[in-house]
Amino acid sequence: MDLRVIQRIVFDEYIKNGYLDMWNSAARILKDNQKSKGIVDLAEIGLFATEISETMEDIRANDIGEKEELADLIIRALNYASRKGYDMETAILAKHQINMERPKLHGKVI
Repeated sequence: MDLRVIQRIVFDEYIKNGYLDMWNSAARILKDNQKSKGIVDLAEIGLFATEISETMEDIRANDIGEKEELADLIIRALNYASRKGYDMETAILAKHQINMERPKLHGKVI
């Protein structure tokens, strides 16, 4: 299964559970206020941190839930990307090409 299919599957569930409507409603409410531009995106991306924190808690506790929390992080990222209309398979492969051209450790000396 390729990433585009996975992105579509998780986004369908996101829509079914009402998250697309929730974020779009918030965006409509705030769109008239130029100072609030992007606040909805920042709020949704902020939820990535909750998944990272939960992953860290599982690692500290030697809990087996670590991989599920990482999966939640990826699902959140794919859903955000879908809401924004981004094709993450293409974006990841393009970014990987850039990363492959970087020097070891991005040229940092450790």
